[in-house]
Amino acid sequence: GAALALDPAADDLMATIRRRMPFGADAVVVAMEDYIPNATGYLALAHRLARIQGQVVVMRSYGSAAYAEVDPKTPWLKELTVRYFGNFFGNEPARGGRDRGDWQVTLDAIARGVLAAPPPRTRVLPFSDLRDADAVAAMMADLPGGASKLIVDMTQ
Repeated sequence: GAALALDPAADDLMATIRRRMPFGADAVVVAMEDYIPNATGYLALAHRLARIQGQVVVMRSYGSAAYAEVDPKTPWLKELTVRYFGNFFGNEPARGGRDRGDWQVTLDAIARGVLAAPPPRTRVLPFSDLRDADAVAAMMADLPGGASKLIVDMTQ
């Protein structure tokens, strides 16, 4: 149902979008990988192309370079909805679920029983214990050695 698909490497995107959609695109779908030099600017470009209160859908993301290019004010000021329907370098449903990346291979090996993982260490803290910045700092200092997950119980 897309009315227009543009190649960011070949088109003058901003001019084309402004001609076709003066207020911006309702939804912008983006995939980005650090190992593709042009892709590091795709997320920032998606934020600029989307209309106010539009959506940016990230279908695939690998690496952190694309996030460094983003001006954090843009999605906030435009009230964008950013959705991550894809994958962060793992089993990608859109590509047939093939194995990609060390994390996914490791998780799959744990699921098959080939590797054993220690059980997660969850620590529950009552909210009343977090009285000041020092208490919060002490709670965070417990990660990852003392616990792999912290839960703050708001009822206590």
